[in-house]
Amino acid sequence: NRDIIVCVRDYGMSLAINKRKEMFDYMKKKGVSIRYITSITADNIQFAKEMSKLVELRHFEIPMPFIVTEKECLLTTKIEKRDPNELIRSNVSSMVTRMRDLVENIWAIAVPAKQRIEQLETGEPPTLVQYLRGRDSVYKLIPQFMAEAKRDILWMTSANGVKRMHKNLRPFVKEALKRG
Repeated sequence: NRDIIVCVRDYGMSLAINKRKEMFDYMKKKGVSIRYITSITADNIQFAKEMSKLVELRHFEIPMPFIVTEKECLLTTKIEKRDPNELIRSNVSSMVTRMRDLVENIWAIAVPAKQRIEQLETGEPPTLVQYLRGRDSVYKLIPQFMAEAKRDILWMTSANGVKRMHKNLRPFVKEALKRG
């Protein structure tokens, strides 16, 4: 089973449709599975509809374009005027494996194109998936999260996490309890 995962910035989708449609058709006929991750916005929704006919498409904000196959990965290092002008190509097994793991994790949390397009067309609030790095970024977000909760807050953490929450978030928990 051959698989290619393409992760591009939002403008990359229009380039792919305009310049690579025949290539995608050819690859699909040869049994290659093409998964495509990009940002689907109101500005590119028509391209997303077209692209979803060609590939399996999902929505996620990609900070850096890259492509991963079973044996290789291609990464952009510098982009000028929306065109990559520096690339890293690697077939180093450990690098390809790490990139595939990264992409599989992104794929798992990315929103299916159909759902994202529906959100844009109906005005439904977008699904939010956010990666927080470090304790400080988590502690900054939690008070806002607690203030916006309407009914229940469910915490899943370790024993040490409970101690840290008690130490750092106690005033916010008390405020949430007062609201009921």
